[in-house]
Amino acid sequence: MAWWDRLREAEVEPSLYAADFAKLGEQIEELLGAGARVFHYDVGDGHFVEPIIIGPIVLRSIGGLIHDGGGRVDVHLMVESPEGHFRAFREAGADSVTFHYEAVEDLGAVTASAREHGLGVGVALKPGTAVEEVAEAAIAAGVDLVLCM
Repeated sequence: MAWWDRLREAEVEPSLYAADFAKLGEQIEELLGAGARVFHYDVGDGHFVEPIIIGPIVLRSIGGLIHDGGGRVDVHLMVESPEGHFRAFREAGADSVTFHYEAVEDLGAVTASAREHGLGVGVALKPGTAVEEVAEAAIAAGVDLVLCM
């Protein structure tokens, strides 16, 4: 496929944080049926971001459903020291992690750690962080995606 054909592709990544957790499995099946293939799984530690948001236990219960339906899970780690969570989320069913540039001291080392766990890697920027500040480091680290909040 030519690069310009990829520009025409759009991939919507529904956020499971917006789901009704009483109907989570049903809603995932509905999204898979509608063509969703990447699911955005938000995680907050109560420190890097104020709310405490779901962890690996919930992912473990839905990961099989998503994978069996042809989907994958990108875990958005809004946490301090994200590298300390890679193993637990990989074991729970994560395919990739997206962590915040502002939460790490060495983007290259944290990216390498995620790769050692067999994970794809994204870097997120909080509102107010200059894209120029992150661009060179993200390219050098070889991240797969950049998420601008």
